[in-house]
Amino acid sequence: MLKTSMRLGLEPIIDGGGRGLVWMFGELVLAVSAIVPSLAMAFALGRVGDWTRQDLLFLVGFVLTARGLAQVVGGGNILMISRKIGRGQLDHNLLQPLPLWKSLVVEGFGSLDLIVSQLLGVGCLCWGLSYVARPEPAWWFALIANIVCAAGLVIATQYLWGTLAFYAPQSAEEINTITDGAISQLSVLPLNGAIPFVRAVLTSILPAAMIGAVPASYMLHAYGWRLYTMPLFALAFGIITIVIFRQGLRHYGKYSVSRYSSFGHRR
Repeated sequence: MLKTSMRLGLEPIIDGGGRGLVWMFGELVLAVSAIVPSLAMAFALGRVGDWTRQDLLFLVGFVLTARGLAQVVGGGNILMISRKIGRGQLDHNLLQPLPLWKSLVVEGFGSLDLIVSQLLGVGCLCWGLSYVARPEPAWWFALIANIVCAAGLVIATQYLWGTLAFYAPQSAEEINTITDGAISQLSVLPLNGAIPFVRAVLTSILPAAMIGAVPASYMLHAYGWRLYTMPLFALAFGIITIVIFRQGLRHYGKYSVSRYSSFGHRR
């Protein structure tokens, strides 16, 4: 099933011909546009607060690599779960003889159509690591753990906000489009100069800073157990998301979705 899902993700490239190349070029443009602000600051200003040019390169690569990992199991609308919920498409997964989590992983696996943007992220990460990497094996292990947990935090954030679609399917159907845009744009920026309220939001209910600036800063300056601050946060955030999402599922099981009822606007 994973192999079939990956094959379907490659359809635009394998069978699309020129359209596949246009697809890849469009994804490259989107990926580049997401990192331009940070790279522009890095090369135009040299540093932003405590962040040097090399630090900012590492931050951009860290975020893009983590988001690329999230997309590997988040193809289609799996990362945009509010769409599946709001449109009643989650029923397709609930009817399958698989646990819901396994059905979603299979459906979203293999987003190799985004390979260009993913390679761009790995390239930026390697570029930044050439300046800031430490030789200790423990540091490299912590780096991998932070990237994997940042990817999990990207997914958890989308599902936490996507839960709103269980209760308001028409108005919250595209809530994940907004949260995905916020994460992609804000996670590659340092927190220097941010007011306390903005810091509080970006390190809690919309944890863009916890996906980018916070773990990158710890990897650059911290030692010991402090390197695992973000993975611990991601674990707690993930548990909270699972609890809230399961409550939303229970609500969905009782009331279903009103999208296609006689009162639904797509009827």
